[in-house]
Amino acid sequence: MNTNTPTPANQSAAGQPFAASPTPGQNFLNRAFGKPPAGRKMTTRRIVCGICWALWTFLFVNAMLFAPGTGHFGGFILAALSGFYDWRIWTRRAKYLSIFVLF
Repeated sequence: MNTNTPTPANQSAAGQPFAASPTPGQNFLNRAFGKPPAGRKMTTRRIVCGICWALWTFLFVNAMLFAPGTGHFGGFILAALSGFYDWRIWTRRAKYLSIFVLF
């Protein structure tokens, strides 16, 4: 038996097909929308942070839509950022939790 026969381009030396390597965009999508990281549980702190950031998102959206004379673009940016962070909290992707409260 000749072991020096070339293998096809899509197979390894052991005869197993190569796994398609994901592109950087696919890596981002898998991290963003795939399963949450193991070990991050829905704790009371995570729930409180999620509610807090949901309220901030609600306030920024309302300020952007209904406050006359304010910067709509700045309100949109703040609403988008706080909404994205809130989504990361509820899907357990946020590694560090922060509560942003003003009195």
